[in-house]
Amino acid sequence: MKASVRIVLSLLAFLTAFSVQAQTTAGGMQEPIYPKETKAESLPIKVLTGTVFNDMGEPLAGANVTVVGDKNNTITTNSVGGYVLRTTAAQPVLRITYAGYKDLEQTVNPLHPTSFTLEAVANYKRDLKKRSKAAEKAYRN
Repeated sequence: MKASVRIVLSLLAFLTAFSVQAQTTAGGMQEPIYPKETKAESLPIKVLTGTVFNDMGEPLAGANVTVVGDKNNTITTNSVGGYVLRTTAAQPVLRITYAGYKDLEQTVNPLHPTSFTLEAVANYKRDLKKRSKAAEKAYRN
């Protein structure tokens, strides 16, 4: 008798939970499954292209190119220093970074490819060696 009461109560609990779930999805109270259009999606998408060079005119593969104000919009240049980036910014400002070179920020025109030339930081390797030695000492202590 106790087993049959448990089965009936379990079945009743299951059906109650199922009917509550069905009411919330079919009753129109839940948000739609598809995403709503946001203001950013309605803006025209601009395609930014260009190349990043070092101060000797050689392409920099692996430089980071970021749209300022949009931290999710970062790419790395390809083997010939080129990049293609999409943005909805009205006046896109790009930040180009590469280890051993000064960072560069510049407003770009999406209608024309843009070339950037990064300047090498003097004594970068020496400074990097000092920092790594300091980090090693801090780690040991």
